[in-house]
Amino acid sequence: MKTIILYRPIGEKELELIAESGFKKFPPRLDWQPIFYPVLNEEYASEIARKWNTTDPFGNYLGFVTKFEITEEEFQKYKVENVGGKIHNELWVPSQDLEIFNDAIQGTILVTNVFVGKKFRNIEGKRLLELLEGELSVLEGKLIFFLENKSRDILDEVQEKESLSEEEIKIKEKEFNDLKKEAQKVNSIQEAVLFLIKKCLSQETLKTIKNQTLVPKFSTFNNNHFGINRYLRNLFFHGNTNQNFLNSIKNYNTYIVSNKGEKGEGILEDALWREIHSYKLENSQNFDKIKKETLEINVKIEELKIKFGLLNTISELEYNKIYDKRFEEITEELKKINNYNSISRLNKIELWSYDIEDKDIEEYLDLEKKIKEEAENILELRYKQKSILAKIKENEREDYQRIKSDYFNLKKIVEEIDK
Repeated sequence: MKTIILYRPIGEKELELIAESGFKKFPPRLDWQPIFYPVLNEEYASEIARKWNTTDPFGNYLGFVTKFEITEEEFQKYKVENVGGKIHNELWVPSQDLEIFNDAIQGTILVTNVFVGKKFRNIEGKRLLELLEGELSVLEGKLIFFLENKSRDILDEVQEKESLSEEEIKIKEKEFNDLKKEAQKVNSIQEAVLFLIKKCLSQETLKTIKNQTLVPKFSTFNNNHFGINRYLRNLFFHGNTNQNFLNSIKNYNTYIVSNKGEKGEGILEDALWREIHSYKLENSQNFDKIKKETLEINVKIEELKIKFGLLNTISELEYNKIYDKRFEEITEELKKINNYNSISRLNKIELWSYDIEDKDIEEYLDLEKKIKEEAENILELRYKQKSILAKIKENEREDYQRIKSDYFNLKKIVEEIDK
């Protein structure tokens, strides 16, 4: 379906009514307003919002620019009028047709800019701020979904799962407990991964994991702690005394896992993710580099242990006493080992393990350095990092830039009017 992009300058009260419709509709015109006239370009909409809306007390001296898409079929029903210069083109829609016109809007009405008049003091309707913040959360959700999923499909509505009856809950609990008994007999990470794929996880869950990009793997606060990681924690770790399995977890290369979890469930999740995505470490094109860097770090850590007397021969109690007493010194030394030439070696090893190109790794780590140095632009830098991990294809970049702009434009607007 072909669509046409239109713009409309509005004040605070009209925006509140639009927000109350879920950003789906423009409000009905007043009795003395026979024409609804969106404009054909953002420059003209901005001019009106800046020069007229910011002087209008009825709109609380705020000029917002909105952007929306209408079907070409609906657009062709109405006449384009030029009311001045070459950019001053308006679509004249009779007020009585506005309801039909609203029904032809595709997607939501976006707020792309705001101009603040000299007489503006504060938002009159706190309800508007709540609605804008709600829409901001929706746009951020779309941006995160785009980056975290290879399919790039944006879901407008998330279907709620049906709640289970008490009887169904009891059946599920029994099934889980039977699985748990069997799961805690496995002796290695690889056995556990195969057990999960063959006996525990549904085809839908496996497909969801397969669809993930690398973005969730590097998120500081991801949903895994309360999602699949909680499931793994309960299934394999709580009450498990199988030393073969626990040693397998202990001996895993933790330098390639940023989130190990409370009991090591993050390590098992990492192994599962790599199995599903065919990112086995031994098959990595960077395997030799990872091996060399890991060995160097291990040697330096052993030297550090000797320096501070943290030997394997001492008791755990004595070990903890030394560590607690000299915590700051030890922490400083560990930082030096990791931050070689101001670059996080552990981050580099983990990025290598996913076969990310060296030029992309350097860009990612350069952004990490800027994040540590800057205070204002951190969120945008974080999303640049995420876009590297998402491996966005050339034909997807336009969609990504649009979704990102929608979010950051509204974020800036909310901050501007909520000062």
